Amino acid sequence: MKPSASLQVQLAIGLILGLVSGYLFSSTPVLETPPAPTTATSTLPPQAFQNLPGAWMVQVRFFRTALPEIESVTALPEGRISVLTSGEYAARILDTHDQLLYTLPFQVQFLSGEPPSPVDEILLILVLPAPQGATTLQITTPNGEITYDFPN
Repeated sequence: MKPSASLQVQLAIGLILGLVSGYLFSSTPVLETPPAPTTATSTLPPQAFQNLPGAWMVQVRFFRTALPEIESVTALPEGRISVLTSGEYAARILDTHDQLLYTLPFQVQFLSGEPPSPVDEILLILVLPAPQGATTLQITTPNGEITYDFPN
């Protein structure tokens, strides 16, 4: 009888320790900083998930084997910038001297629907900051690059 009693005590202690450690882990605050877009020579701090005064909403249609097409660029009085951190595609904002003010790397996946199936083109909407002195939007892809001149 003694071996089963000690097994019951060990199980009870293990259960109590599991509950206490679960409680401690669930009540411990975890600070996570969301990844911010890459900036270069920009006076804009990367502010993920915060409204910025002035932004551009850019609709771009990407093609698997051709250059993308910028379908529309809309000035917004304020906006939350897109938060993407890596990829072989990029949206770049340049000034009049082609100096880089802001860049947002991203990846395009040519999949659509549920369940996802391959497609040859896809429309993406990006929200980009509108830094002072911005004159040109450049979209770079593995197929090449296109540019768009912002209105004055």
